[in-house]
Amino acid sequence: MLGHSRMTFQSPLLVLLQIFGYCGVDFFLFLSGFGQYCSLTRNSDPFSFYVRKGKRLIPSFLPAFLVWALWCIATKQVAFAGFYDFLVGNLTTLSFWLDIAPAFNWYFLALPFFYLTTPLIKKILDVKGTSGAVAMLALTLGITPLFWYKSILIALCRIPIYIIGMWFGREFKAGRDISKRFELISYGVSAIGIILLYLIEKRYEETFWIYGTNWYPLILIVPGVCIAVGRMKALIKKLPAVSSFLKPLWLVLALCGEASLQIYLFHIVSVDFAKLRTWSNTEWILIMAGMVLGGILWYREELRIRRRHFPKQHVMHDKPF
Repeated sequence: MLGHSRMTFQSPLLVLLQIFGYCGVDFFLFLSGFGQYCSLTRNSDPFSFYVRKGKRLIPSFLPAFLVWALWCIATKQVAFAGFYDFLVGNLTTLSFWLDIAPAFNWYFLALPFFYLTTPLIKKILDVKGTSGAVAMLALTLGITPLFWYKSILIALCRIPIYIIGMWFGREFKAGRDISKRFELISYGVSAIGIILLYLIEKRYEETFWIYGTNWYPLILIVPGVCIAVGRMKALIKKLPAVSSFLKPLWLVLALCGEASLQIYLFHIVSVDFAKLRTWSNTEWILIMAGMVLGGILWYREELRIRRRHFPKQHVMHDKPF
């Protein structure tokens, strides 16, 4: 949300924090890769996996898409004669992959591709292990230059981080702990990535959408940061006084985690409305708080409808990303 906002800062630290706003998708994909590997370990049937993902995503996506489609019609981004193509292109995700505007949020339209390839990635990881992960990383990174200057680069640059997340899931399910040496190396690599991202943002901003230069450093940053957050939470648990003090915060974060899909969609649909005028930083903070609250209320209402109309269906509380 901070990355999509138009807040302005003078502090280099706050500027760096705003740059990190664009990293949210990468953290989502890393954690999603981890979670989807574990999910397929419990039930390896690809068709069942696809059905679970469809049930989780489609009911939330359709209302958001409807609001966005009406917005596109009201602002004359879509002509009546081209509405059918607009509808089919977005519902099949082809609008994004074929670069046909207007297209709904790129991340949501790319997400089905990540899920479709998940069983194959897991199969390669199970058979080839770490060498298979390295081979897939080399392949996916190697093909990205073929798509420089193309809008789908924003998704292709994120495939490696999803694969790395699945590799972490494989190591976790195999019962292998992170070694101190690997952990320290991960922190060092993350630090290098943060420095690269900051320098690219300050000096080579014009290369963002051409070569995806701001997305590659995130492959270095995300794993180490996730390990650090996990270690920090484990340390806090060992400090009863601190853990008790932070308990309300954990409860709020847990609720945001459950409602992450709805918060994201609420934000994507409403941020364009917010950008219609200029807001102060304080007003942007209130707007973002409203987006979080709106997403949580949307999640709770969706949960209530699911329980009322599908009482025998197990309601998933997993994180969709």
